[in-house]
Amino acid sequence: MHTHGRNRVAGAARVAGTLLAAALASGCGIAGVASAPASAPSTATLPPAPMSESPSVVPPSSAAAGGGSQSGFIAADLDDIILGASDAPLDASYVGPEQLHPLLLPVWYLSAEEQQPFRSLAGYLDAATADFRRGTYLFVSVALIFEDADAASAALAAYAAESRRGWGLTNPEATDPGLGDESLLFSGPAEVQGGEPGFYYFWRIDNLLLEAVGVGDVSGSDLTAMETAVAAMALEMERRAKSLSEDAEHVFRAFNAAIAVGNEERAAELLAEGGLIFHQEVSAQSVDEIVGGFSCVAELVAVEGSDETAEIRLRFVETRPGATSECELIGMEETAVVTVRGGKIVAIDES
Repeated sequence: MHTHGRNRVAGAARVAGTLLAAALASGCGIAGVASAPASAPSTATLPPAPMSESPSVVPPSSAAAGGGSQSGFIAADLDDIILGASDAPLDASYVGPEQLHPLLLPVWYLSAEEQQPFRSLAGYLDAATADFRRGTYLFVSVALIFEDADAASAALAAYAAESRRGWGLTNPEATDPGLGDESLLFSGPAEVQGGEPGFYYFWRIDNLLLEAVGVGDVSGSDLTAMETAVAAMALEMERRAKSLSEDAEHVFRAFNAAIAVGNEERAAELLAEGGLIFHQEVSAQSVDEIVGGFSCVAELVAVEGSDETAEIRLRFVETRPGATSECELIGMEETAVVTVRGGKIVAIDES
């Protein structure tokens, strides 16, 4: 069970609205919502199916424009996503965090001047890395946090462009391993690795950019074993990130951030049809109407709770962009109880 994010100050995510004031005045309790059946965990492997065309990614020049989709991953999540000593693939030895700056790992071979654009990727916040070695094998696990999904997508595009250009792969086009929101897998002998074969996964989940790499001077059954091990690394990182992305704190934080920048489309995606938001049935009123009723931006002050339910303390700070009325709660603090199932909010009510 994911518990690291509970009972902590999370001070930058935002939401709320004058609906909260109305709900508090009513004195009503939490409205119940029928439980949805839990989804079975995926047991699929990652077949790197070749593609006739390279997967499309958002170009760095345009990805950050227009506010974009804010997200819920924060730096405190990294330790729950990155692989550790007990996760060593193929009984490799855990070396520890990679010493090179995380943003430079995929472009370590570039000169200092050529690396400069990657040192300053827009929206980069924090990262965690782990290295493993087994003879000639090198395995690397990387998780990078960006301010929002657009910044993470732009970083993915930048790495993909450099990978196609600079690695010296026999076939520089990527396959799509079907991870996260967008993903790329480069494989084959790379000139920058002295011709050693390798497997290089890059994928994005929201504002999180993940990398799983395996490379070494191997062939035959050893090469097959390394390919399988890197795929397993990627699947485990994906599982951990997806698990985090569906807990109550994360989903509410993502909803908060979308409300705060006026991204009503993103906020609406995080509300479940049939849910009750301050006693209003989402199925009776459209999701857009529910989201449109939020007029305040609020800081997320503190969070307590389990994976599906969180009690969240809010401090209202300003009127949100695009609101139809002024926020009347600025300076006030209130507590809301949030219930999430399947990555969507099924209830928000007062504590």
